Amino acid sequence: MSRIHKQIQLLALGVALTGIWAPQVWAQSEQPAADDDLGSNAIIVTARRVEETVQDVPMTVNVITDEKLKDLNLFNGSDLAAVVPGLVFAPSGGQSTPVLSLRGAARGAVAGRVDPTVQTYLNEAPVTDVMVYQALYDIGQIEVLRGPQGTLRGRPSAAGAITFTTKRPDLDRITGYVSTSASNHGQLRGEGAVSVPLLKDILAVRVAGIFDHNDNDGVRSVTAKRDPYQKLTSWRASMRFKPAEILEINLMYQDFKSVRASYLQEFGSGYVGPKLPQGFNGPTISPFDRLSVSSSFAVRDEHHKNFIAQAALDLGEHHRLSYIGLWNKTTNINYGGLNTVNFYPINYPDPQLRSLVGHTKLNTHEIRFESTGNSFWDYGIGGYYEKNTSDNLVESIASMLKGTFGNPFAPSLGAFNYNYSLILSGNFPTNWKNQAIYANSTFHITPDTDLFAGVRRVWYEQSSDQIGKLSAGKQATGLPLSYCDGIQGNNPGSIDLAAIGGFASPHLVGTCDVGFGASTLFASNPLVTKEKAWVYNASLTHRFTEDLTAYLSYGHSWRPSTNNLNLTSFRSEVKALARTSSETSNSFEAGVKVQMLDRKLTANFAVFYQKYKGFLYSSENVTYLNDTVTPNVRNTAAIMVYNADAKVRGFDLELAYRPSRQFSISGNVNYAKGRLSNALVPCNDSNNDGKRDTGETAVADLQANALHYCTEGGAMAFQADWNASLQAEYNMPVSDHTDAYIRTLVSYTPKNKFAPGSFTADAYALINLYLGMRGNDGQWDVGAYARNLTNATKVISQGGGLLSVPADAATQLGLGTFATTGATSGYRIATLTPRREFGATFRFNW
Repeated sequence: MSRIHKQIQLLALGVALTGIWAPQVWAQSEQPAADDDLGSNAIIVTARRVEETVQDVPMTVNVITDEKLKDLNLFNGSDLAAVVPGLVFAPSGGQSTPVLSLRGAARGAVAGRVDPTVQTYLNEAPVTDVMVYQALYDIGQIEVLRGPQGTLRGRPSAAGAITFTTKRPDLDRITGYVSTSASNHGQLRGEGAVSVPLLKDILAVRVAGIFDHNDNDGVRSVTAKRDPYQKLTSWRASMRFKPAEILEINLMYQDFKSVRASYLQEFGSGYVGPKLPQGFNGPTISPFDRLSVSSSFAVRDEHHKNFIAQAALDLGEHHRLSYIGLWNKTTNINYGGLNTVNFYPINYPDPQLRSLVGHTKLNTHEIRFESTGNSFWDYGIGGYYEKNTSDNLVESIASMLKGTFGNPFAPSLGAFNYNYSLILSGNFPTNWKNQAIYANSTFHITPDTDLFAGVRRVWYEQSSDQIGKLSAGKQATGLPLSYCDGIQGNNPGSIDLAAIGGFASPHLVGTCDVGFGASTLFASNPLVTKEKAWVYNASLTHRFTEDLTAYLSYGHSWRPSTNNLNLTSFRSEVKALARTSSETSNSFEAGVKVQMLDRKLTANFAVFYQKYKGFLYSSENVTYLNDTVTPNVRNTAAIMVYNADAKVRGFDLELAYRPSRQFSISGNVNYAKGRLSNALVPCNDSNNDGKRDTGETAVADLQANALHYCTEGGAMAFQADWNASLQAEYNMPVSDHTDAYIRTLVSYTPKNKFAPGSFTADAYALINLYLGMRGNDGQWDVGAYARNLTNATKVISQGGGLLSVPADAATQLGLGTFATTGATSGYRIATLTPRREFGATFRFNW
């Protein structure tokens, strides 16, 4: 197989360098207008960085226009999943950021950095998923490109790319809009924009903004009075400068701020175990209650700044030089949510420790020389450069020592004191550099047949590190004051700290405490990786008629390696997992696109097959031996990334019918069966049967190999093998200037055997309904909407096991461990389908 791959590389490189193509076309400043001669379903896209109808593109492309975003109230990224089957924003263990997947493959939560299988672009520059998907406003068009990407834009990606194009300033006239919405979920949302030409046909500016306040996911706590919330604000300023026909410059600056406060949704019967009353930490909760026992918020406070510059210079009649650059600065602050199972009788200090503060700077530059509009051969060459520097600062409670629950000889919940804590202060820097050159060619073999080939050579370098120190601390002894002078420092847990000696306790009057000096937990030891890779693709397209197009395509993708720096062990079997290998895949796709009945009916169908070598698989809750301080100590890695071979096969089907201007209906079905190829992966296997489980593995069972492996053929993503959506609209005039409309959006998800938490989630359908009136000139719109009209309520993810009793509490209170006494928090996490929501909207355009 390697020999075949090398031959394909040489063939792609030869074709691309014989003639090269990647024309740059500015995406539309407003919604692309359909040519009446092409029928009502004609949509212009820039999926291949050339302006063409979606029916001419040799790949599956889902298009969400500005009009669709507004008509269906698609406010954020999760809403897109309802109109793009196969695009899944899967919840992942209560994390604030869902896992994004497409065509059956997704990245998981990891300790090191992993490039996503689906890349996101804003105005053709690669950007952070979190920023873009939280608020969709003043967007001209969104294009979801399925299959391997990498020879036409920024970064390689294995499963697809999603491009967002903002609206650009209008050089001719003043335009703009305002829009407001409110719902029973505490949402108050407003957005608007205004575009002004400063010099007609030469210089214009556009300013847009949004605010969105809501109750987040609506999960409330039975032990805390404050409700969850999200407060989001963002503004964007764009400038368009066209001093001559041959030159155009577009600049955009965006500022984005979001604060999300949420509780971990939990269900269960509460504490079960010795010495403490059953359920003392909370009541019995059903997974359908949308409740938590957490005593404090988990807060994510983020701030993103983006500046994107685009320029195009025509060099004669058929050549162009273009540039795209990005500057990004991001700050993420996370704190709170530490007492998730309500085991501590009082809250942590306010303000709480900032568990993570992340600072990231990203710069990208791309320059391209290309031909434009040649009759036989279009070509282009370019270069790409990306540099990222990231620091993740951690400040958290590493250990609660004796004294946290009062006198060690008589500990109790009522004596809780957080002053007996060791604080971990650490930095986890991750930096990378991505450099590439690329070449593309399109040969117009006949007026109806095109052969495309593209190749990219990537040089990638990444550095990851962990630097951490433990603060000075103290531990209660419970001994009377007369013993203070004779007390020496000891070893709290497995952490070797310098002894300071005993002193009178300021918290436990009449007893002695012992102090410990600050110490280094892990010193700087950066892991540096350097890689080179080829990314290439080719397609053959033939237009049998103006209404029938067929294509064949092939793509080779690559993702760089990552690391598992969270592993702490001197055992060679564990140390070998500190770094993964890179991932590659080969994809094959065949499709047909057809229009019938005077182009009122559109049908697009594609089948695909993709084989991964070394898929970056996230293995969860892996138990292993850690002997860095004390021999044979059992640790658990919440996430361990490992290479596993895998395959995906499936199809995409799109149907759209618009018999009249009053009625339209469309549907999409995606099937993508992605499975590991009976891969041997690290796992937790408590009963040694070769299958992953949630039990507690004994130390004796790990002596031989330090960790267990299981053979797995499970899914590559937390999603069902298929899903579907249906959209329909009917409108009718009620006066000379006013139309009434009714529209619906239905999305269906079948039973999911691979839901997060290793359980089977029930099938469900979400039905959205929209009613309203609008001016037939499109100037205004007043409407009401209902999301999840039937209130379908299903568990779509849950924790793989019960949340554990905090180890420090279990030890000091003499509760033992799960293996010996059965003491558990009694709760596990869950995620439900979106709540039923009723709301109203108003829009006005000028």
